[in-house]
Amino acid sequence: MGATGTEEDLEEISSSPADVFAVVTDLNLARVWGETPNGQMIFPPESTMKLGHIVDLRPKNCNYPCRFKVRLIRYQERIDMELIEGPFFGMLSFLFQPRPYGTLLETKFDYRIERVGFRMKWSVSEKRKFRALMESVLAQIKNLAEMRAKA
Repeated sequence: MGATGTEEDLEEISSSPADVFAVVTDLNLARVWGETPNGQMIFPPESTMKLGHIVDLRPKNCNYPCRFKVRLIRYQERIDMELIEGPFFGMLSFLFQPRPYGTLLETKFDYRIERVGFRMKWSVSEKRKFRALMESVLAQIKNLAEMRAKA
C-alpha cells in the first residue's frame, strides 16, 4: 500500500453558496478562474459542468499533469472529481459550506501515492506547486463570486 495524505485549502467568500456554486459550475467563468499565475485547470468547451466531464490540472513547472473526471455534483454542497490520469490516485472535492458571512469554500484532495520515486518528489516539490495552484484558484473564485454578488 502506498503513502496517503490530504491537502486542504480554504477561502472565506462574502457571497451565498448559490453564487459561489454558480461561479464554479459555469464553465465560461471556470475558464477564467482556472487560469492562474501558478498553473491552470482546463475545462471542456461546454457552458455548464456535468457528470463525466474531464478536467486537466496543470500546476506551473510541474512534470506531472493530472486529469480528473467529475463524479459527483451536489447542488450548492459539493463537487467531487476523481483522479483518472496522473502519478497517483485520489479525489479532489470542492465543498461549499454556508456561513453567516457567506460561504466557506474548501478544496480537499485525498490521495494515495504508489510509486516510491514519486513520493519523494511529491513531498519535496510537487505538493508545493499543487497547493500554490489551488490557493490561486480559490482566490480567483472568490473574486468572481463577490463581483457577481455585487452586480
